[in-house]
Amino acid sequence: MGLSPGLELPGARPIGLLWEAALILGYSMAILHVIGLPGAGKTTLTSRLGPYLGWEVLQIGRFRRGFPPTVEGEADAWLALYRELSRHGWDRVILETTGLNGRLCFLYRALPPGRILTLKLICSKEELLRRVKLKPPKEETGPWVYHDTLPDREAFIAEFLEPFAALPAEIEIDTTHLSPEEVFARAIEELKAWGLCCSS
Repeated sequence: MGLSPGLELPGARPIGLLWEAALILGYSMAILHVIGLPGAGKTTLTSRLGPYLGWEVLQIGRFRRGFPPTVEGEADAWLALYRELSRHGWDRVILETTGLNGRLCFLYRALPPGRILTLKLICSKEELLRRVKLKPPKEETGPWVYHDTLPDREAFIAEFLEPFAALPAEIEIDTTHLSPEEVFARAIEELKAWGLCCSS
């Protein structure tokens, strides 16, 4: 259910020059979208970026916990997430997902170019598998609901490592050999380079 059959991935979207042009025209970046496979370090990074920037962090995993592990429940989770984005005025929000869900197409098509900056966390398959095996139970997001043939995060990583690698992003950070502190520092450096006003 995480990658819904028949739904177009949000891969073909304008980045780079259009984002810079949007800045020139006066648009401000409204949403920072942090994407990564399980174990890449998304939650660790967003939990630090949120307070640092003073932005709200919305994690799709948290919304899934409030709904049953069904197709309808997955749809309701995404609807709840978008309602929360709307409540925040689609502004100053960090969105955390794998980046692989077809329901993200709505977001990238609904907002004008330059309103979303995508930060992609990549990591080697071996390191991803090592990290997900070390995750404590408190980090589990409830029943695994992604796909009937993908029983756990390890299977999800194996299935979607290649599709994820093809997703475009304005910022890409390889976390394989970096500590959480180094990933955070790299992210801040990259965000400043893209013109995001960070606090001191």
